[in-house]
Amino acid sequence: EEDELETKLYTRKDVDASKKNNISQLIVDGLGGSNNILDLDCCATRLRVKVEDGSKVNEGLLKESGASGVIKKGAGVQIVYGPRVTVIKSEVEEYISSEGKEDK
Repeated sequence: EEDELETKLYTRKDVDASKKNNISQLIVDGLGGSNNILDLDCCATRLRVKVEDGSKVNEGLLKESGASGVIKKGAGVQIVYGPRVTVIKSEVEEYISSEGKEDK
């Protein structure tokens, strides 16, 4: 059987990077986009975000990213991820910085 389509094999690293970017993209989109994020921090279990416009926050997307809860109060948003939150924070920061490089 002759195929003109090329088969690509992915490594575990490729798959993990893809998952990481998908979750980070969901979080950024759920927060109204990278331009809406003013400050990003975390505590032991929550991602703490200050946004420009709280009405742009989409709780459904944030929960789809694996959050067990979302607390909104004005421009402050807390997204509950549990003890893995520090890893998620650094992945989101990395995603936002790489997103800026792609735009230029």
